[in-house]
Amino acid sequence: MKISILNKFQKSDLKISPFPHIVLKDALNKDIASTLTKEFPLHEFDLSGNNLRRDIPSYKVANALKISNLWRDFIKYHSSRQFYIEVLNAFKEALSEKDFKKYNDYQTGLRGFNSHKRNKVLMDAQISINTPVEKLSSVRKAHLDNTNKFFSGLFYLRLPNDDSRGGNLQLCKWREEYTLSKKIKLYRESLHQNHYEVFDELKYENNLAVLFLNSIESLHSVTPRYETSYPRCFVNLVGEEKDDIFYKQRFLSRKTTEVKNLLRKFINRPD
Repeated sequence: MKISILNKFQKSDLKISPFPHIVLKDALNKDIASTLTKEFPLHEFDLSGNNLRRDIPSYKVANALKISNLWRDFIKYHSSRQFYIEVLNAFKEALSEKDFKKYNDYQTGLRGFNSHKRNKVLMDAQISINTPVEKLSSVRKAHLDNTNKFFSGLFYLRLPNDDSRGGNLQLCKWREEYTLSKKIKLYRESLHQNHYEVFDELKYENNLAVLFLNSIESLHSVTPRYETSYPRCFVNLVGEEKDDIFYKQRFLSRKTTEVKNLLRKFINRPD
């Protein structure tokens, strides 16, 4: 599929350590990337606020007539089972034979539209931005993604005249001596830099794709962005399961969070 960000993927692009990840520069045909950039639907976003994340989920894109046909096709494909299988095959060497077969048998649905009752993995391809920057800030420091995500991905489409600084993606790894239990004990959102090191920094640029399998090892961060009137434009890719596939909190912390979420649902439920 020419429209797939994995169209040019080769086995050598898969890096296993410190967590399975793929980085593809010039991922798409230049004409397709150029058209997607030109037709990026900025008109659909609220650009107010300092360096804030805004998303349009894939289930809303299909019927958004002000979004171009190419964008609708692009989002439809990257939230489809066909793309899921493409991702799975790309990461095959990083999975056990048993896990590969298990994931290959999973059905997929659309996050926000379908439920996990019938679908093991819900896909999403969000058209996303970080709003312009009024003061130096990072949209998100070192962190792990939600523990029920099988894979995560980002596809960057920097605008042609964007001369801003910062907003690079850092791929990070825990300190070598840390055990699994210590990682779970220490983990916090915006993890302190004493606990990890950056092993790769990917400049925010046009037509760059990054995909990784999610786990306790998959630390990543975004460098601070300096003042700019330009938004940071990208697509956020997700394959999400119903249940956790790893833990990043201790047992009591997880249970406390679960109780709080249940209470919020109860308090906010309609009469």
